[in-house]
Amino acid sequence: AGDVKRVITEDATYEAKTIILATGAKNRALGVAGEEEYTSRGVSYCAVCDGAFFRNQDLLVVGGGDSAVDWANHLDGLAKSVTIVHRRDTFRAHEHSVEVLKELNVNILTPYVPFELSGDGQFVKSLTVQKVKSDETIELPLDALIVSFGFSTSNKNLKNWNVDYKRSSIAVSPLFETSQAGVYAIGDAADY
Repeated sequence: AGDVKRVITEDATYEAKTIILATGAKNRALGVAGEEEYTSRGVSYCAVCDGAFFRNQDLLVVGGGDSAVDWANHLDGLAKSVTIVHRRDTFRAHEHSVEVLKELNVNILTPYVPFELSGDGQFVKSLTVQKVKSDETIELPLDALIVSFGFSTSNKNLKNWNVDYKRSSIAVSPLFETSQAGVYAIGDAADY
């Protein structure tokens, strides 16, 4: 508060008239066995970043929002096969993107949730999925898995900064101002 802001860390205290919050975000994980072991060894969180590595491979995309559907649509022409797995019967993505998805050669598996990832110790080889509200499981062979479960922001330590939030992000004006004078938020920390 006040004209001069003070940020206290474990190592030092900083004073400034302006503070820019750029706390970032991280991908939400599947939370299944084998995920940590095979991350960057066939498990990816960005089709745009890693798509070229998956050329002519059997791919699985997990998710049901805009990114997951758009990624599955994009990868259809690049991969040998693409399967999208979603926990609901319907997708949350834009209707047009879902219509495109249904016209492509993408396998759609709903309503299933990820259960377990398996591999050969080097690379991921399969994802076992479980049907929602059932004990039925299916093991899906794959060369790569793309996870699109959204992001979680790193703003939880800022709750006592008296800035307004929109969902889990900091609400900002078009000039990146927060509700606290002299405090700005940018990047994944901000909700524009």
